Amino acid sequence: MQALSPSQIAFVLILEAVSGTIALLVSHYSNKAYRFTQQKKLADLSTGFLVLSAGMYGRVIGIIYTVIFLDLEVLGISIIATGFMRIMAYILFVISTRHTVKSVPEMVLFMQVPLLVDFNLELIAIVILIIVVLQSLMNYASTRSRYGLYVFIGFLLLLLSHFAAVMNNGYLISQVLQLLAFLALLVMLYKVGRE
Repeated sequence: MQALSPSQIAFVLILEAVSGTIALLVSHYSNKAYRFTQQKKLADLSTGFLVLSAGMYGRVIGIIYTVIFLDLEVLGISIIATGFMRIMAYILFVISTRHTVKSVPEMVLFMQVPLLVDFNLELIAIVILIIVVLQSLMNYASTRSRYGLYVFIGFLLLLLSHFAAVMNNGYLISQVLQLLAFLALLVMLYKVGRE
């Protein structure tokens, strides 16, 4: 594992906090869209991003606590908890992106990368995200909508961020990819809300 300098840790914490905030915004807008359309998939998506956001904020708080109080046990607990929360969110994303036979295209979305990595949890997250990416690709292929494209790009970037997280020297790259993924989903929700 690569050792991070204090400035790199600060940069990653800022990216993680910004990504957590964007995930919270995606959850909020998904919930608003659910209230407007009553599509259960949007409710699942909103819950998934809420869980994801909570995990990201939890990791930020855990890292800050560890830096201040030098308590590595709290860091370990926050890494495991965040990993499980990510997996829960990704399972909700699988549910929200499953293909339906309805003629009305449904909106779907994506999620996040760790600062410090539990390799086993990352592998589980990658496998689940592969399913989400394939489902979002199938949805885009069947609808050819620009919203479906944003969703596919967002989840693909999220998957790539998890691959980067398990590679040597990939922490910062994974955080940037994660941020771009969240932005793609946020842009999609913003455009949907303006129509």
